[in-house]
Amino acid sequence: MAWREECSSPPQRPWSSDGGTSIQSRDAFDAIALAYDNSIDWDARLKREIPFVLRHLPKGRGARVLDLACGSGRHSVALASRGFEVVGLDSSHVMLSAAAELVRREGVSVRLIESRMEDLHSLRLGKFNLVLCLGNSLALLPDQYTLTEVLVAIEKSLAPGGTLLFQVLNFEEIRFSKFDSFPLKRGVTPTGEEVVFARFFDHSGSRGLSTLVFSAMRKTGDCWASEVRCQHVLNLDRGILERLLRQTGFKRISWTADYEGSVFEPQRSRDLVVVASRDE
Repeated sequence: MAWREECSSPPQRPWSSDGGTSIQSRDAFDAIALAYDNSIDWDARLKREIPFVLRHLPKGRGARVLDLACGSGRHSVALASRGFEVVGLDSSHVMLSAAAELVRREGVSVRLIESRMEDLHSLRLGKFNLVLCLGNSLALLPDQYTLTEVLVAIEKSLAPGGTLLFQVLNFEEIRFSKFDSFPLKRGVTPTGEEVVFARFFDHSGSRGLSTLVFSAMRKTGDCWASEVRCQHVLNLDRGILERLLRQTGFKRISWTADYEGSVFEPQRSRDLVVVASRDE
C-alpha cells in the first residue's frame, strides 16, 4: 500500500516499539491498520478513481472483477453496487473483516478471499473481465521475480480481451526528485484513540529497493507511544513494468499520471496508472 492517499492499507510486517521489541498483541496491530484505513478520504478517492475504472469495464451489468489487495473493500463494494460480480482478495484478516462488515452494511454481494497475491495461481476463481490492483500494492511484493509470477497468474485469470488496471509509485520521478518523506496523516482507532502516521523512504539500500519507514504515534489518554516498522518497496518505473508486462503476455498497454488520464511524464509524474490488456 508507499503510503499516499492512493494507498489503502498499512505495511504488512510486525510493528516494533521504540525499543525494538516486537509487539505481540494482534489487537494493537489491527487497531493501527484500521486507523490508517480511516485516515483516507474514501469519498474523495472513490469519486476520483471509480469513473476511470468503469471506463475499462464492459458496458452493462454482470462483468467479473477481481480486486487484488482489496483492503477494507471500498472499491469492491463500489463496483458490486453497480451490478458487477466482484471477488476481493487480501492477505490481511482484519482488513477482510472490515470489508465483510462494509459488504453487509451496504447490502451488496462480494466474495472475499484471504490469500496472498503470490498464491493467485493456485486459486480456481475463473476468468475475469478486469483485475484491479491499486494502492501501490504490486510494489510490495518481495522482488521482480515474484512480481513476474503474479503478472503471469493475472494474465491467465483474464478472459479474452480482459484488462489489468493497477497503480504504483513512479520511482523514476522519486529518484530524480530525491523525494523521501510524506505529509503526516491522522487516523482514529475503532476505540477512538488518535493515531498520527509519519512515513519516509530510505533509498540507501539495495539497488531496486527502497525501505519505507512507517511510524504510528498512538495517543492513549494523555500519553503517546510510537510504534515503528519498515517495509521494502520495489522501485518500479515505466521501463521495468513495460518489460515485465510484455514478457508475461500483455499486448496493449497505456500509461497515465492519474485517474483523470493526464499524460504520464517519467521524471515529473509521482504516480503511474497502468492499463494492460490481453488479446481478444
